[in-house]
Amino acid sequence: MVKKKLKPGVEICPLCDLKKTRFFMRENNYILFKCRVCHFAFRKDRISEIEEGFSFQNEVRSAYQAIDKSIDEINQRLALRIINFLKQYGLRGGSVMEVGCGSASIGKVIQRSFPELAYIGIEPSGYFPSVEKNPELTILSTAKIDDHIAPESQDALIFNHVLEHVPDPRSMVPYYLRFLKPGGLVYVEVPNEQWKKIITPLMRFVRGTSSGMFAGHINFFTQKSLHVFVSAFGLEMRGGGL
Repeated sequence: MVKKKLKPGVEICPLCDLKKTRFFMRENNYILFKCRVCHFAFRKDRISEIEEGFSFQNEVRSAYQAIDKSIDEINQRLALRIINFLKQYGLRGGSVMEVGCGSASIGKVIQRSFPELAYIGIEPSGYFPSVEKNPELTILSTAKIDDHIAPESQDALIFNHVLEHVPDPRSMVPYYLRFLKPGGLVYVEVPNEQWKKIITPLMRFVRGTSSGMFAGHINFFTQKSLHVFVSAFGLEMRGGGL
C-alpha cells in the first residue's frame, strides 16, 4: 500500500482576503497557492529575497547577475514603451519615480529620450549597483523616502516587474501613491508566470532543479488579479496585458 502525500491546507488570499484558495504547485522548498476567485497565485511564506537567508540571497543575486545584460537590453526597449505611455496620456514634463529601478536602465533612456522629465529611482535591494553605475541619475537606496521626496510631487510612478517580489504589495503601493500628484499616471508591469507550472517538472528532470525559474518571486498575477489589485486603490486601468 502506497501512502499518499497530503497536500497543504487552504490559505487566505493576500490579495482579496478570501479563504477560497487551493494548492497550486511546489517550487523547490516553496509552496504556492492559487485563489479560486481572483486567480492570484502566491508563495505561502511571504518572505522577500531581501529577508531570506544568505544562501538564498546569493542564489537570487547570481540569477540577476547572470541575466543583468539582457535585462538592461529589454528594459531599454521597455523604456520607450513607457515614454510613449506617459506621452499618450498627456505627460510632457515634470518628474517620474521608478520603484525598484534595478540598474536604472529605464532611467537612462528616459533621461536621454525624454529630457523634460526628471527621473528618480528607488532601489533598496542591494542586488544592483545602481548608484555606482549611474552617478548622473538620482537613485535612492532606501525604501522609505519621506525624508527625500515631498508628498504629491511626482507626475508619474513606475512599477516595472516589482510587485511579484513584494511580501505585501497592498501596503507598499499606497505608500508610494502618497508621492503621486492628483491625477498622476502609474505604469505597472508584471510577468505572467503561472504557465510555468507545466514545465517545472521537466526542468527538474533535465537540470535536477527548477531553481532560478522564479528568482525572488512570491506573487504571480494574471490579468484578472492585476485588475483587482489596481482597482482597490481607485486607479483606472487603461490598457492591459502581462
